[in-house]
Parts: sequence; structure tokens; C-alpha cells
Amino acid sequence: MIGLILLGYGKSERFLKSLKDSNLLNSSLIINTKIYNYLLNSLKSNFNKILLKITDDKNIMDLSIEVFKRINNLIKTVVFVIDLNVDIKKYEGYFNEVLVTEGGILRQTSSYKGLQKLKESKYFNEIEYVIIHDLARPLINLKMINNIIDCIKEYDGCTLYINPTDSIAFEFDRNLSYVNREKTLLIQTPQIFKKEAIFNVHELSKSEKDVFTDDLSLLEFYTTYKINYIQGHKFNIKITDLNDYLIVFNLVNFLIENNLYQHYLEGNI
Repeated sequence: MIGLILLGYGKSERFLKSLKDSNLLNSSLIINTKIYNYLLNSLKSNFNKILLKITDDKNIMDLSIEVFKRINNLIKTVVFVIDLNVDIKKYEGYFNEVLVTEGGILRQTSSYKGLQKLKESKYFNEIEYVIIHDLARPLINLKMINNIIDCIKEYDGCTLYINPTDSIAFEFDRNLSYVNREKTLLIQTPQIFKKEAIFNVHELSKSEKDVFTDDLSLLEFYTTYKINYIQGHKFNIKITDLNDYLIVFNLVNFLIENNLYQHYLEGNI
């Protein structure tokens, strides 16, 4: 059985900065009225980008949860790591057990707090695997989830990834050095772990000074663990700034309007 940790805590500072820099809400340009209203309404309360609407009846976090709901026979407990003022009552009927905790300043702190909350689950002893997912990635599908679940039986941790198509270079001492993009991976979530492995590495990492930007990198750091990488999807975009939101908004609504969204959710696109 699976414990699911959904990460959605934060002040969305990069998103708000990108919105301010764009001057979109003060612009005289003609833009999509729905986007304008969704952004304007969300700014009237404590802003969290995961509550931004993508359609009239679904926000960013709804889209991920709708997919996980389809495998609720495998999920024993869901832990939401979010601001405590976010209302999650509508999700309680989807899963066997729903728990909530606040996150931390760093992503790895939020993951750690989610794991500690998972220990309070009445199903904790039945849970074999833990999935950790960023709610800012709303375009997941069943194929992705089933692929990582199939993978974890032979590994301690598995993640989704895609290869970059742009050229990649890093700067060192004012010189650029190009990286072989064939050997470069862009890591995505959801990620899945054997329960013992993810709890162990988070406890070990408390004494480290390094900052880990995702949970699989913890297993990479402690090299005794077996990990695997599964092909993800370019649509599985993380909404960090306004441009990401506009891409996801238009992509989802295009799929819906052309009767393709359900095909995507099944992993057929």
C-alpha cells in the first residue's frame, strides 16, 4: 500500500515577482478575461499559486488530486503539506485517510514534515511505499503513476524525468562550458520510494549542510540505494512563474475543448 505526500506549501514569491514584473494586471492589452479574473480573485486572499484556477471549477491542486483519486484503492493515506488555511474538506471523501501539516522554508523541510505526519497514520504499518508529489505540477497522468509504481518493486526510489532539447552550458570563471544534453536529465515528480529508504535518508540529511531540491537527490547522495529513472512527459510542467501558469492554462483548456483531456489523463497522448 502507498502513502501519498502532496507538497503545496509556500508563499509563491517567484510567481508573484513574475506577475509584478509582467505588469499584466495593469496592462491595457487585451488578454484572456478568465485568466485576468482568476489572477485578480486569487490575489484578494492569502495567495498560493496552487489555488489558481485552471478552469471554472478546477484549480491547480485539483488537477493532481483528480488523478491520484483514480488509484485510491492503492493509497492508504494522503498527507497535504500546505498552508493550514487551505480548505481540503472536499478531498476527504476521496481517500481512506487525509492528514494535514504545514511545510517549511525549504522543500526538503516540507517533505520531512510530511513524512513525520505520515507516521501518525492509522495505516502506517500497512504502507510499503511513499509517493511524494509537487502540487505545482498539475499535468500528471495515470501512465506516469503506474510506471513509477511498477518500477519501485526492484528499486529504493524511482523518479520521472525528461531530456532537455535546448543546449545547456554552465558558467565557470567567466567561461562557458557546454554539457552533453543526451546525458542531462530534467527531474520531475511524482517520485516514489520504499518507505524505509525515504525515512532513513531524511533522518540522515538533517546533519548535512547541503540543500536538496528533490527527494530522489537524497538517495543519490547516500549511494547505497538503488534508484531508477522513468521517462516522464513534457506536459508535466512545474508552475513556478506566470509564464508557466499561462502555458498550463492554455494547454489544459485546449485539451478539454478538443475532447483530448481524458486521453491525456490515461497517458494516451
